[in-house]
Amino acid sequence: MEKILYTSFLKEERGKGCPFCAPHRLNEIIAENKHAYLTYALAPYSSYHLLVVPKRHVEYIRDLTAKERDAIENLIESADKILRQKNIENYFIIVRNGKRSHKSVLHLHYNVIPSHRERDFNVLLEKRRILSDREINKLLKETRNILK
Repeated sequence: MEKILYTSFLKEERGKGCPFCAPHRLNEIIAENKHAYLTYALAPYSSYHLLVVPKRHVEYIRDLTAKERDAIENLIESADKILRQKNIENYFIIVRNGKRSHKSVLHLHYNVIPSHRERDFNVLLEKRRILSDREINKLLKETRNILK
């Protein structure tokens, strides 16, 4: 299980404009390890849409180190634990690789998107809204408690 650290990181990346390199608030992090962190999607496709993000700024899967891949896998397991606790057994893991992959942030990230039926997966056509601070705080409290 991931140790929940809630620390700031990547001081060398701060101020470079990437929202995944420098989260705006510490409360954006659900769990982290040395090479990656687990967070929520600010504009989710469904409830409990989670993201696993490498801490180092990379755009392509091929740029990840073996340690970063292991760290990401470990956090995907934490996301799975959260979803199972919320009685969500089915989800998609989507990684959009490269600049032309329709991802909104060029920093590589893994989307863990809950789904109840296969036809739920139509994310490119879905309208999304940004979570309110109240929704974020509720989600963080629930997810962090599951990982304790």
